[in-house]
Amino acid sequence: MRRLLAIWVVLLLTAPAAAAGPPAGRTVAVDGFVTVERAGGRVELLVGDTLYAGDRVRTGQIGRVEIEQPDGTILVLDGGADLTIVQAGDETERRPGILDMLWGRLRVQASRWLSSAETRFEVRLPSAIAGVRGTDFVVEQRQQGASVAVLDGKVDVRARSGGWRQAVAPGQQVRFGAGRPPVVQRLSAAQQQRLRQLLARSRRVRWQRYRAEMARRQMLLAAARRRGPQAYRAMLRLIQARAHAMRRGFLPPVARPPYTSERLARYGRGQLEVELQLPDQGAP
Repeated sequence: MRRLLAIWVVLLLTAPAAAAGPPAGRTVAVDGFVTVERAGGRVELLVGDTLYAGDRVRTGQIGRVEIEQPDGTILVLDGGADLTIVQAGDETERRPGILDMLWGRLRVQASRWLSSAETRFEVRLPSAIAGVRGTDFVVEQRQQGASVAVLDGKVDVRARSGGWRQAVAPGQQVRFGAGRPPVVQRLSAAQQQRLRQLLARSRRVRWQRYRAEMARRQMLLAAARRRGPQAYRAMLRLIQARAHAMRRGFLPPVARPPYTSERLARYGRGQLEVELQLPDQGAP
């Protein structure tokens, strides 16, 4: 009877994940209050959480979240934004990613495999659709209208009603609104720098929090080590349990590009290995 009950518990726990389908992204940085809304309700979004097609992500006014999709596309959602992941891009199946941007500001670093003619990455706004191929761009939707600014690559913006179509080159932005024709403007160097900082701030916050957490862990372990092997092992188990319970591993974002090359170039291999070093699993 107990064995049958255990099987039913396992099935109940795994059913929602199976029904969710393949992952559409994973949060690699969360700053402030961010939520995800899906069939099961609305919950707070934490670092390391998995997102699926149909998930609606909302950020607080001072919130920010960075999402990495399976194809390598990076999404950075700024404060006060509302975004739905309609479909995740898939390199194997040559399937483009599709996002519905209802409100706020979003930076997209589209995967380079999207540069082929057969695949696209689309951000759908209330009045227009931005289709891209291997591009770095920023989309913003506000009450007074919307804009698409291109930092790298090329974006093709078209009205959802089919009334107009506009190609946007690097260093340009197009502004438009309901019933208004598009206006193309040149981005100044200062404007481009501010837009690029949208991603840089997210990465900087993530590294600051990681270093602070690792420093705290090392301090606790050093104090426990002085009390002996038993206290050290108990503290190590407590730290691991806390990280698991919070669903925040605080692992450094260097496991895959683009973070590995970036950290190696800035700090060198020796410092990188120090930051990757985790506490020993055994006694001191």
